[in-house]
Amino acid sequence: MTNTIAYGMLFLVSIIWGGGFIATSAALNTFEPFTILAIRFLLAALCLFLCFRKKWKNQVKKNRKTGVIAGILLFVGFGLQTVGLQTTSTSNNAFLTATNVIFVPLILFLLFQKPLKRKQIFTSILCFFGIGCLTLQQGFGNIRIGDLYSLLCAIAFASHMIWVERSHSEVDICYFLFQQLLVAGILSFCLAIGWENTPSVISINALGSVLFLAFASTLIAYGLQLYAQTKVSATSTSLILSLESVWACIFSYFFLHEELNAVMILGIICILIAIFVQESK
Repeated sequence: MTNTIAYGMLFLVSIIWGGGFIATSAALNTFEPFTILAIRFLLAALCLFLCFRKKWKNQVKKNRKTGVIAGILLFVGFGLQTVGLQTTSTSNNAFLTATNVIFVPLILFLLFQKPLKRKQIFTSILCFFGIGCLTLQQGFGNIRIGDLYSLLCAIAFASHMIWVERSHSEVDICYFLFQQLLVAGILSFCLAIGWENTPSVISINALGSVLFLAFASTLIAYGLQLYAQTKVSATSTSLILSLESVWACIFSYFFLHEELNAVMILGIICILIAIFVQESK
């Protein structure tokens, strides 16, 4: 696989996840948050198991920790994001979650002594500014406990990207994906059973939204991310996936008739410039 194909995969993931905002919004009208996470992760894991279980006999014996740790990080990220949304605004949550573009190079520097390059610092800050233009239209507001959860969520997602980068070569990628989705799904299911109620009526719209999240936003998107990260660094991955916020705004403008103003367009331009500068030779 060439670098160009890997970048294309990540670009496609950003589009899928941008559309996932609309699907999540529709699903939340019927299902509670951890129920949605449990369904999307477990359905995707089941699909992988049915397709590839015969290939994994040796993998199960050799690799048990790699995907489990990735699954825990994935669950922690989504769990903190979900809890954060209960006590802060959507804009604050989206902005702070997207700060993983700052944390990826910082964690690599602090834990693995990977030098911080000036270009990385510049592009991360520029992307950070662009995301702020897209998500903080009403200002940041008062600091709440949900903002702390959202910030910790960004650290979890950044750690997940780094873990994927440093461990994908140890295990079959499909098995690695299956492990992390299964672990995240089981943990989400436990919280859903303990805290949430089962809906009495499930609409076609909500069912379709959950299926989109399971098969597009989870199975396809995370599969593409894993394959792409065999060629693309965690730092570049976080920058390209920040386009998720751009696509979310574009889809919201066309399908939900939300505002797309000059400040938001400036934010889109900043993110695109950051990605271009980071990936230019």
